Amino acid sequence: MRPRLINLEAATAALKPFLKEYLESFDLNTAKNFRCINPKHDDSTASMTCKQFEEEAFCFGCGQTADIFAAANLLEGKPLTGKGFIEENVRYLADKFGVTLQLEDLTPEEAYEFRTYRAYQLAASLIADPKFGDYSAINKEIKARGWDKKKLAEWGIGTVDYTEYKARMKAAGYEVSFLNGIDLDRSNLFNNHNLLFTVYDDEGRPVGFSAKNLKYKSDDNRTGPKYINTRATGLECAIFKKGTRLYGFDIAKECHGPLYIFEGQADVITARHSGLMNCCCTMGTALTDFHVDLLKRQGIFNIILVFDGDEAGELAVEKAVDDKFAKEKDFRIKLCQLPEDMDPDELIRTKGYDEFIRLRKRTAFEWRMIKFKEEIGDEPEEDQSREIAEKMTSIIVSEPSHLKQEEMCKQVAMMTGYDMRTIISEVRRLRDEKEAAVQTRKKNAIEALLNDVKRNPQDAEIALVQCQTAINDINKAIQSEGETSSTLNALLSIKEKDEAKTGEFAGFFMRPDGIGGIASRLNDDWRTDTLVYIGGGEQAGKTTLCTQMAVEIAEDERNNAICIYHSIDDAKHRIFYKWACQISGKLELYLNHISSPNYWKEQEGFDYVPKVREAAYKQLTKLITDNKLVIKDASDGASLAYIESVIKYYREVYPEQNIVLCIDNFHKLPDYAEITGHERVKRLSNHLKNMTVSNGITVISTVEYRKLQAGEKPSNVAIAESRSLAYDSDVILHLYNDLHHNDEAEAILLHEDLDALGVQTIMPRIWCKFGKNKISGYEGREFLDLYPLAGQMRAVDLEAAIADQRARIEFLKENKASNTKY
Repeated sequence: MRPRLINLEAATAALKPFLKEYLESFDLNTAKNFRCINPKHDDSTASMTCKQFEEEAFCFGCGQTADIFAAANLLEGKPLTGKGFIEENVRYLADKFGVTLQLEDLTPEEAYEFRTYRAYQLAASLIADPKFGDYSAINKEIKARGWDKKKLAEWGIGTVDYTEYKARMKAAGYEVSFLNGIDLDRSNLFNNHNLLFTVYDDEGRPVGFSAKNLKYKSDDNRTGPKYINTRATGLECAIFKKGTRLYGFDIAKECHGPLYIFEGQADVITARHSGLMNCCCTMGTALTDFHVDLLKRQGIFNIILVFDGDEAGELAVEKAVDDKFAKEKDFRIKLCQLPEDMDPDELIRTKGYDEFIRLRKRTAFEWRMIKFKEEIGDEPEEDQSREIAEKMTSIIVSEPSHLKQEEMCKQVAMMTGYDMRTIISEVRRLRDEKEAAVQTRKKNAIEALLNDVKRNPQDAEIALVQCQTAINDINKAIQSEGETSSTLNALLSIKEKDEAKTGEFAGFFMRPDGIGGIASRLNDDWRTDTLVYIGGGEQAGKTTLCTQMAVEIAEDERNNAICIYHSIDDAKHRIFYKWACQISGKLELYLNHISSPNYWKEQEGFDYVPKVREAAYKQLTKLITDNKLVIKDASDGASLAYIESVIKYYREVYPEQNIVLCIDNFHKLPDYAEITGHERVKRLSNHLKNMTVSNGITVISTVEYRKLQAGEKPSNVAIAESRSLAYDSDVILHLYNDLHHNDEAEAILLHEDLDALGVQTIMPRIWCKFGKNKISGYEGREFLDLYPLAGQMRAVDLEAAIADQRARIEFLKENKASNTKY
């Protein structure tokens, strides 16, 4: 018997550093980006990495994060919750990587439970083994139904010979008394005249068995019942209760689309053979509260009930609608009406899967109204009207759309004769009652946590996780009142607003070679709700690009934009100098020409400075006077609260204008100073993103890199604390200045140009990569020529830049070979 793990926290901490080794065992090269391990992400661009954080992998494509335990879940299906997490995940990885676990003996109750699950696992494996037992009777049934025997084995379906079965169980060390106690020693259940179906819990563990008796004859009591099920597994370990399990749910919960709920196992198996995997069944019982709670815990709310087309099936549907899903606002219930005296298994086999899928599916409201009309007619008595109103209002409250609720209330009022306002009032009362019940459920979960901790303080960590899971499940099951209605209103509002547009371009207008030539890569809608990060090391041109974006957007009247520039590092005058140079468009006008005009106008060859400077200042003055450009620095205020107050002022005073906020430098914002590391950056980025969305603005912010290794090109993982930044942003631009990282004799990316005195000068050519681009989708690289003294960037033809780069590499090789110094 395996002992219990008692150092869970220490064990998980010790295993997390083995993430890379674990991933590499699946032939994933963690030294570079690799394909995402999330099976739901069809990753063709190798967008997952674990370079940034040693103990966590992150996918830039789908946002999936995974430590070693989550990776084991995604790659091998290892559980992440409950005892399965400890037994099948932590222990498995500890054995794999030689991590020592601190163990103690199980209590008698825990040992009994562990042994029960193991015994059921063995019984299930014997049933699923096509070579174990006499299949002569079973094969006839399988052939008649057109089932695939290999698939049945995969799904835990088969048979056993009772004598052989009992011998194998005893040989495995299970005493007859133990097997009797857990209901695994029954000759009427485990025999080769029964087609046995293994029942799994929602974690995929065998917990019971259900059998179809192939000897059954309706007119002969000696043949036994038609269906036989596991009764129970004893008071000591009740892992099977028929009314709590949905057969096939372990597979169905992983599938897309609505969940089909049938009555019998044969319906599920035939549907699976036709490709419908998102189905399960109640094993012939009525739908219970336990079933509804199971659906809620798994976050499955889109349900199609398909019960047999006989009187019993009709009654089962009626109870499900009236007793189980009434007042459950979370569920979307539809009912599939089968032909009389047919079940899904027979319908699919005789008429085909397509015919089954085409069957009309009615909402619970439609189905119930039809039933009332069939049973009562168009003129109900007073007590019948009351019954209709009570049952229909319970269904109406589950509809989140207020528009649909109103239409439903009209129909009920017409049928019952009640005033519509009375029906609406009752719906509201039931809705309030439901909200109170939700709060009670949360309160009960917290009280249960406190009681568990008092009783078993050593298990406080597990109790806390279970409580958090319960609260999350409750929140998942709740949809805010009128969610569909508010979403519909938002949709119609956006539709009306878009249709009222004059046909103008939805993005910002910029000249084709604007912002260093990358403007054409942002040709789409980005006037609102857009967050842009510009990443780079020192002297990479971040501030130059940011100021140039602001001034070029502000200059074009068609943009109708106010650009608010907040500088944390630089005082206002330094930004003014850059703007003046950028507005002039003259590469021969330098920043120090702007700041020291009297000196330069006396110098020979610089007589143009006063005229060009004056024209630039005139245009800059106009932009500021017209509130096209606004500048703030740390002396005005540095916090995000201050910045947001500035935005709100301009939004209120100029409601029709587009607003662009530029922040230089994101990491030096003083907010959340009490928090350090990843969490602080996450908070800052979340705050910026919320500011972007809530105010309907564009935010452009420069960010720092962590220190790059020699020769390392920047990427999303190189941005300091990049995970949250990559998630929140709409655009990430990476800038790299090779000339700053290497001396002139080794740099590859550079350009030569004449300075103001006509001297040929080496200047940086900036490597610019779109690490993310939700605006136009372009994620390639560009090259921008930086003119540091003029505070400007200019476009470079991509093919010409690549050709220059190749020529430079060849030049460096030749000079290295000849040891030439230059």
